[in-house]
Parts: sequence; structure tokens; C-alpha cells
Amino acid sequence: MTANAFMSVSLSPPLVVVSIANSARAHSLVNEASHYGVTLLSEEQYSVAMHFAGRPQEKAIEFFELGSFPVLKHGLAGIVARIVDVYPAGDHSLVIGEVEHLGLSAKRTAPLGFYGGKFHRAEPAEGEPAADTALVWKRLFEGCWG
Repeated sequence: MTANAFMSVSLSPPLVVVSIANSARAHSLVNEASHYGVTLLSEEQYSVAMHFAGRPQEKAIEFFELGSFPVLKHGLAGIVARIVDVYPAGDHSLVIGEVEHLGLSAKRTAPLGFYGGKFHRAEPAEGEPAADTALVWKRLFEGCWG
């Protein structure tokens, strides 16, 4: 599924949250699953995001295992998190996970963002240097397992 919200919650322990619509087919799996995987998509992966948003694309979707859980190939980063809490929030559930595995790509392209019901290229503010996405994620979780 394509999630419309994903964010870091805590650095110690390393926690992330994904927001899943109660009406999503994947929502029924939340109570059965022990882990979830997240792939941060690049601006070049719009069709992949659309595929998992319920608009199947003809392009083949490839996965790889990160800590024995599937995540999408060719993303900017892959994260596997162990589910620690689920909180109801209106028409969504907030699924909090403790990061157990983080894989980073060597890609240097902009991430694909979602805001206001549309996909956008995440660009730095005017006058700001472009961030190296892989480096940002590496620094974010550096030392969390040490």
C-alpha cells in the first residue's frame, strides 16, 4: 500500500509511525503482523507509488529482503520495523514500529513526497543546498543500535 503519512517518532529507541486508513486492505493485517516494511521512494518511482495506491501499473515491481522482510528495490531507503503499538486516530490507525533494519541506496535523486492529495518532488527551500537523502537517513539513525 502507499501510505500518505510516515515519520520518525523517536531516536532512542528508534521509532517510526505509519498512518493506515481503516478502509485500506492492508489495515486488517496490522493486528496479525509482527513487523512492517517501508520503502522511501524517489521522484522517479511515481508509478510504483500509484501501483500500491490501488492503480496497478504494467511495470514489474521488484522486492528484496531486508532482515528477512520484503521492501521495494530501487528506493532511496528501506526500513523494517517491529510493531510496538497501534493507536486509532479518526479514520486511520497510527502504527508505531521500532526500527530493526535500515537499508540505504546510493541514489542521489529527490524523494517523492505527498501533500494536498498530490505527489510532489521534494525540493529544498530557495537558497538551501540539496540534501543527500541517504546521508540524512544514515545520520538520523546513526548510533541507535550501538
